[in-house]
Amino acid sequence: MQTATDKVGFIGGVESELIKKFENGFKAGVHAVNPDAEVIVQYAESFVDPQAGQNIANTLYTTGSDVIYHAAGNAGNGLFTETITRVKNGEDVWAIGVDKDQYEEGIVDGGEQSVTLTSMVKRVDIAVQEVSEMAFEGNFPGGEVLEYGIEDDGIDYATTGDNLTPEIVEAMDEYKQQILDGEVEVPKTDDEFDEWANQ
Repeated sequence: MQTATDKVGFIGGVESELIKKFENGFKAGVHAVNPDAEVIVQYAESFVDPQAGQNIANTLYTTGSDVIYHAAGNAGNGLFTETITRVKNGEDVWAIGVDKDQYEEGIVDGGEQSVTLTSMVKRVDIAVQEVSEMAFEGNFPGGEVLEYGIEDDGIDYATTGDNLTPEIVEAMDEYKQQILDGEVEVPKTDDEFDEWANQ
């Protein structure tokens, strides 16, 4: 899929170290594919206000973004509302979901078309199973912070529907393998992204 412009958007919930990881990873991914792309970032300062998310999506689309990724919880649901409205009006715009496969959130009027290009999926089931097994074996990691990344199958992307072509899926899998092999490092902070971008 080729975007019509060199602009994409990111909607964050409340600005924090955690959401910055989503933002900077997305920016790095965009620039790895298209170094000329501009990623416009706005925060809703809420995880529960879908109207704030819709307002930001409206602004980002109006100023030229044609794909928007959100990491904003329920505030991000406003992205799907705005994207569906615009697609019904003939615009070629896309939403990217978060946490779970949000294909259904992007379905237009109960039909077969979804505005959800893909979603970043947290595999919470993997974490729950591993921690449950630790607890069962008497090794419950109380007080520890456990992080599950791509190497642990803790995150993935959704392929529901046919919005991603086989070529896109193949390219995404190649980038995923490069991350696993250590050939590509994903920045988590603004400073890490700036250093990454200036390599």
